Formats: sequence, structure tokens, C-alpha cells
Amino acid sequence: MTSTKNVFVPTANGIIEKSGVDHGEASGPRVGLRLTADQAAFILNKHELIPPICSPLTFTYVDRGFNNRTYVVRTEDPKAEFVIRLTGNCWTRMKTENEVAAISHLSSQTNLAPTLPTILAFSSSKERSGVGSEYIVMSKLRGVPLDEIFLGLSSMQKKKVLRGIAALLGEMKMLAFSSIGSLQFDDNDASSCGEGFKLVEDRGGSVYSRIVVGPGLEAGCGPFQTYLEYLRATCTTELKHLKGCPFLMEEQRDDESTSMTELIARIEKFVDVMCDPRRTKFGEDVTNVSIVFTHGDFEPRNMLVDEDTLEITGLVDFEFSGAFPEDDDWMAGFQWIGATTSEEEAFGDGEVNTAEILCRPNELSDLRAYFLQQCESLGVRTPQNITGHGTRALMYHFRGNIAPWWMREDITPTPPEWTPARSKARLRIAKVLDQFGF
Repeated sequence: MTSTKNVFVPTANGIIEKSGVDHGEASGPRVGLRLTADQAAFILNKHELIPPICSPLTFTYVDRGFNNRTYVVRTEDPKAEFVIRLTGNCWTRMKTENEVAAISHLSSQTNLAPTLPTILAFSSSKERSGVGSEYIVMSKLRGVPLDEIFLGLSSMQKKKVLRGIAALLGEMKMLAFSSIGSLQFDDNDASSCGEGFKLVEDRGGSVYSRIVVGPGLEAGCGPFQTYLEYLRATCTTELKHLKGCPFLMEEQRDDESTSMTELIARIEKFVDVMCDPRRTKFGEDVTNVSIVFTHGDFEPRNMLVDEDTLEITGLVDFEFSGAFPEDDDWMAGFQWIGATTSEEEAFGDGEVNTAEILCRPNELSDLRAYFLQQCESLGVRTPQNITGHGTRALMYHFRGNIAPWWMREDITPTPPEWTPARSKARLRIAKVLDQFGF
């Protein structure tokens, strides 16, 4: 079952109190992010999802994920069950609207609607939300998170689940785009986004809007017409993060590599040359890159299954989804089945981390091959047959090692594992620069 904590039940007057509850995080994008039961009732009443004088609620905090907080709200009506997701303290407005737009677009343009949450309402404005946070209100999907049961399944049962996931990918990857970026609503367009679709939010009432490709969430700009434009922008953004982080800029006395000033200069020269279509050394690996719908976090914690039938009943967490190179999902997900192109593979500097693999060692190779074969039979290209995948995987992990996101926070004392991890990231960057002559 879904792991939960802090379950609240009505008091005698039907009001649920949440006093004394502290999520207990001192750092990260969820610090200070919390929802009371009264606030949940306010949101649902505001969007007319429950009657003004509602029946008593039960209110459950679901402790999963890193960037957001998720709550399940139930009324006496068993059909009235809602998920309220508070958006973390990063990427104001953009991340909330990207997730809403992505789910809406996928629901209207594919056959995946039964496995997607229905967006009931949202607010992408902390100031206008009424609760001090951006939020999304969604329907609750049935099923249990795949990461809670997959390891205990037989090989045959696992293959049934993998067939269902391959089918999801087959639908998703049919959505092609002409530019790279996150999805957003076109504020200049008043057309309907999907037949009969209505969004209710707090930037100005009801919104009927066309969904378009906009700036990339992580790049902070865009959209991009080519892969090289996208690579330049994401590397430039990572360099800004690097220069603004004292810990990552700190010189390591035990590190015999070049100084940070020299390393940054080498990275900047690499980006300037390699992202210029006239001077790049990448060749055909960066041309004619297919751009398709990308989930961005295809991990078992984001998939729901029916425990009895093993049918995929839900796919959630679309905050980093959008229109991206077709192999991005193979770098950002599928580690649990050994199908991701990991950092260790890309840099060739060690054994692949098996901590997140949810297969027994004696079945991993067979299940991985089976899954890739199922994907390819449905027209989904995989690392085995995507032209230029090796080069783009290297660049995906290259930019991720410029300023590793999990070491950017100002935490005192500095976690002891950060210093060797920082050194490893610098060595990986230097290795790529050496490889291409920079």
C-alpha cells in the first residue's frame, strides 16, 4: 500500500485540526511547504469540487517524492476523493503549468487518459492561491506504486508489467514535436485545449487555451529548434549554478586537477565550439534528433498497478515532462530494470549502481532484453537502435556533472559524502574535455 503518515480524522464539529505537525525538513525544495485540512477544504470549496458546507473530511499526507508535497482528501462520499499536490519552492509558475499542460495534452492526444489523473483545478500563483503555495488538484487513481511490489513478483509477472509499460511508451512516443522545451499554455490563444476541456486556476478564472512548447524547465529558456541549441542552453544554465554555489566552486586541496577558474574556462570553450553547428565535432550524432513526448522520470514510484491483474492503472509525476530528444527518457529513468544509460556507462568509470534495480541478479539480463524487445516491437526506439545515443547520453550526464543539483544547497555542516562526489564530478568533466581536445 502507499506509504502514508499523519492521517487526520474529523473532530466532533467536523473540523480537522493539524496543529503540532511538522514535516521536519531543514533543507530542500519542500522546506516550509505544508497544507492544513482547513486549507484543503478551502481549495476544494473555491473550485466548487465539494459543497460549501461539506461533509467531514479525512486528510492524509503521502510522504513520497522530493520536490512536492502530496495529500489525499476524502469526504463521506466514497467517490469524492482528491489528490492535492503542493508545488515545491523552485521554478515558480512554470513547473506547475508544465505538469498540468503535459497531463492535459497527453490525455487529449493519446489513449492514455484512463491511466492519467484528471486535472480538476490548479493555481500557479502563490499570491493568488489563498494557501501561500502553488497547487494542483487531481483525481485519485487506483492501484499501488509499482516499486512496492515489483521485486516480489515472479519473472512471468514482471514481464506482464513490462508489457504494460512498453504499451504506455508506445502511445507516448507517438507524440512528435518540432522544438524542444517544456509544455505551457498559450496565453495569447483562446481556443480549447482538447474537446470539452476546461481548466480552472487562479491567474484569472477559467482558462481555455492551446498547449504549446515553451521554455525548458531546467534550461530556463527556449524553446529550442535544434539539439545543439538545447545543449548550449542547458550547459550554460549549469555553469551559472556552478558559479553561484560556494561549495562547488571551492578548491580541493587534495585534487591535482586544474583550478576551478581554469576548469570553467575549458567548459565554456567546449560549449562554445561543440554547440556551434559549423565547428562541432559531434557529427551526425546531433543532427536530425527526433523530439517526442518525454515523461522525464520513468521510475516505478511513479507508476501504479492493480495488485491482482498487474494492469498499469496509473502514471503520475509529470513535472519534468515535455518535448525532448527521444532518448532523454532512457537517461532519466528505467534504472530499476537496468535499461538506463547510466553515468558509469557514459563515462566508463565504474560499475553501474545497482541500488535501485528491482530485479534479482539472475533475471535482470533477461528482463531487460525482454523489455527493450517489447518497446521496439511497438515502434519505440531504444538505446539499442537510436542513432547518436551514446554521444547524447555522454552529454546528458556531462551537463549533469557541471553542478550536481543535490550539492547546490547551503547545508551546514556539509555532508561528508559531498566532497568525494564533487571530486568525481570534476574528474568526469575533465575526462570529457580531454576526450574532445579541450
